[in-house]
Parts: sequence; C-alpha cells; structure tokens
Amino acid sequence: MTRRKRCIPSERERVQLTPRDLLILEAIARCQFLSSLQVARTYFTSHDRALHRLRQLIDARYLNATMLASREPNLLSCTRRALDALVDDGVALGGVRLPSPVRASAVPHLVLTNDLRLYSASLNAAGFGELLEWNVAELGAARGNGLRPDATVAIRLGRTEGTVYAEIDCGHEGADLQDKLNRYGKLLPRPTTELWIVAAGNAKRLDEVARMCRRAQVDRSTRLFAVADINTRPTQPPVPKLFRKFEQQEHEDRG
Repeated sequence: MTRRKRCIPSERERVQLTPRDLLILEAIARCQFLSSLQVARTYFTSHDRALHRLRQLIDARYLNATMLASREPNLLSCTRRALDALVDDGVALGGVRLPSPVRASAVPHLVLTNDLRLYSASLNAAGFGELLEWNVAELGAARGNGLRPDATVAIRLGRTEGTVYAEIDCGHEGADLQDKLNRYGKLLPRPTTELWIVAAGNAKRLDEVARMCRRAQVDRSTRLFAVADINTRPTQPPVPKLFRKFEQQEHEDRG
C-alpha cells in the first residue's frame, strides 16, 4: 500500500484490555484490516469514543493505523503484541497471521468485503441467523466452473444452514461481471446455496447488476445488497432474493 502518512504512536501507554478491546482486536486480526469507521459502527455507540479508544490501543502498540487520505478513516491492523494478547486470553486464532501490505487500489474492495463479513457476523445478535464460517477466496464447490468467489461463507438463516458465495462489485466491472455471473448460472441453483452481491454505487448501478443477474438466470439464488443494506445499524435482515424484486415490478407494470 502507498502510505501517504503514518499515524505514529506516542510513547507507549499501559492499557488494560477490556472484553470489548479483545473483541475488536480479534475482529481486526481475522479481517486483517478494518477501518476505524467499521470498528466504530460495530462496537461503539459514539464515533468520538471509538476514535479515543482506538488511539489508546495504537499508542499501546496493539494496533497499527495507516492514513489513506485526509477525509478517509484510518485503516487498522493488529500488531504482534495484539495477537499475543489474544492467544493469552484463550482465543484460538488458527491460521491468523500478521497481514501483508495491501495495495491502495485494493482498499475499496477490501473494505466492502469486510463490511459484508461484519454484517454476516451481526446477524446472530439481531436474531436473523448466524455466521458459521468465513473463507476468503476459497473456491469450494465453485472450483469446477473456474470461479473464485471473494468469499465462501457457511451461514445459517432462520433454521436453514447453507453456503453463500460472496461477490463484491465496486462499480467498475461490465462484461467481466456478466461473464462471472454466466458461470454462476451453470452452478446455480443448488439446494441451500446462494449468491450474495454487494454493489457500490447508485440505484442505476444496482439496477444494472440486477439485470445482469437476470440475464445469467441466477436471480432466484441471488441477494443484491446496496452498501447501506449491510452498514445500517441496528442490523437489518438480508434483502429478498432478486426474483422477488422482478416479480413485484412485473406485478406493478400489469397493474
């Protein structure tokens, strides 16, 4: 990543880690990078309080912070000290490691991917389901079609457990996205398997992606989320599958 400015910790402070601190450190460790805005939205009721506590964790060398731009939230990552603290607290980190540098151009996609991950994790407390497992860029059952989802997710919605293939659209793909959706069309439908797409951009972009899904005949398996759908708190239930939207539009057109 090209760093425009580094947030330099002040002289090391002694910080007593709270249960919330440990949850924040674990989330950042598993996601590799989270923005200060994502942490504030998920773990605090006040953005100012979030920034104050995160500053303390940075000063205590539990977190690194990179400033992307003057008007963008800092990007946070864990230090070795944070990982050691989590292990000491009994957290099973498995294959979690310190993150490798990320290119600046990849940050918007990374942030949106982690927005969806945090949303999926929040479904349990909201009573809509439960995130069972999140695998970044795991091919899973999509391997045979040359597909590489942005994430393969094991999730429970209501009483049903299933698989979600997650795709993040930052608004730049056209023919490439249609080609990918066409390949999903050869894989789906499958029982208890869904495609979740998060699309950045305005209503026109969401409509464009929805039409691509319809052409690929994956609308019966697909939920298309706007960024606000996954970032609104309290957590909202997953949006309906796309075919419901098209059915409603057709009904209104006939009416």
